[in-house]
Amino acid sequence: MSLGGWWNRCKTVQHLHWSAVFHAQFSATKEIQMISGIHVSRDCVHVNQKENRMKKVTGTFLGLIVATGLVTAAQAEVFEPTENLTVHTVFGTDAGAAGAKVLKGGTPYDGGSGGMLLGWPGASWGTVNNARLQMSSRSAGDDGSFTVHQMITPWTEATNWGTTHPVAGVDYNPHPIGLIGHGNGSGAVTAEDETEISHLVNHWAGGGANNGLWLQPLGTTNNPNYPGSTDFEFQFLSRHAVPGSIDGDDTIIETNVGAHSFVPGVIEAISDASIFSDNTDLLNNNGHFANSGGVENDGVHMPLLKWGLGAITMSNPASATLFRVGSAFMKVQSISSTTVGFQVHRLLVPWDENSVTWNQFGAGGPVAGTHYVTASVGSINVDNSDTATELDVTEVLNFWLENPDQNHGFILIPDIQTGTLVTPIVDSHRVFGLDGGVPGDDTWISFSGVTIIPEPSSLALAALGAFGVLGRRRRA
Repeated sequence: MSLGGWWNRCKTVQHLHWSAVFHAQFSATKEIQMISGIHVSRDCVHVNQKENRMKKVTGTFLGLIVATGLVTAAQAEVFEPTENLTVHTVFGTDAGAAGAKVLKGGTPYDGGSGGMLLGWPGASWGTVNNARLQMSSRSAGDDGSFTVHQMITPWTEATNWGTTHPVAGVDYNPHPIGLIGHGNGSGAVTAEDETEISHLVNHWAGGGANNGLWLQPLGTTNNPNYPGSTDFEFQFLSRHAVPGSIDGDDTIIETNVGAHSFVPGVIEAISDASIFSDNTDLLNNNGHFANSGGVENDGVHMPLLKWGLGAITMSNPASATLFRVGSAFMKVQSISSTTVGFQVHRLLVPWDENSVTWNQFGAGGPVAGTHYVTASVGSINVDNSDTATELDVTEVLNFWLENPDQNHGFILIPDIQTGTLVTPIVDSHRVFGLDGGVPGDDTWISFSGVTIIPEPSSLALAALGAFGVLGRRRRA
């Protein structure tokens, strides 16, 4: 059964919509169970309550999990960090415990680059159907993004990193789990952003090492033609500002908000945008909730998608461990029934959804062999149907797993580039997590057959051990 056919419309029972299994396997089959006279559908995910967007959650969102005949409610919860630090390459390490009590991050500002550490040691997560990191900047008009990474090295607010950022592959997972940022290039000031980190928080809840998050600044330096007046310094409230009080300015993790759930073996894009040949300075990012793809009045619209592979590697996130997938398929959906065909190409240059425009690639737009690999990964047809094309991206995912610094995602180049044939591709910010309830609501990569290849040094030691055993046998 396809993922799109995985969910059906919910059955209303006593004015409540129930979900039996949020963490079911990708290949799960439909099953209706009777529990105390209530029908519970395994492939239905919906809750008959309005999603609470306030930081202080007062309601309970019912996501019922069927296990050995019992039903457990998963309550929406909010978690404020209990540890936080800024690490700036000039000013050093600061917990934001004095003065304005803020964490400063971004690049470049004050002659350097600032990243941030956020920690929730000892948090009791309970059942995690979904989880999102939410951050609100204290100053409007900030520009740029931070990739969100699983920390490997344990730390506390007493840890002094000096002026050196944690090291990818040693101190934090080089593959991101999400992205947080703001873009003001097109005049749409955004002071708040969210990113889904459900896979990682579920990993923590299941007993995986919880060393918090590292936020690596990207800035907008990869786009010399960025159209806005830039402000690269972000300021987020430190946990010391008002300890234990959740309000609209806080950095938080929210769990079990809304009806959707993450699915093991499925990831959504962490960064997506569109660039336009007929509006070369337009910043079309997460504020639009849909990325146009195709051609409109001879203007070419090219969607960009980037995938964070931290959900694949979180069990052993150090760079010395090489993960591979046996198979991976990408599906891109639209919220329109209009079908548009695209060639999918692997990008060769970095971009940031909060700064990317057509002009980043020059007046002529992206160039084959310079900005993207000339050979297409394959073709896809995009619309809102469950039969939209799934593209085999196994080889590309394995390349990115081995070379995380070259994971710049895909560019989708429309087959038709004259006239008008355009379709709105759902932005990852529109629906956090796979919901499946609305046609065309999800764009995702499904993967399976994850294996770990031992590092060369481990193989060498094993070989030496084998020679040693063989030598002893011969002498015997």
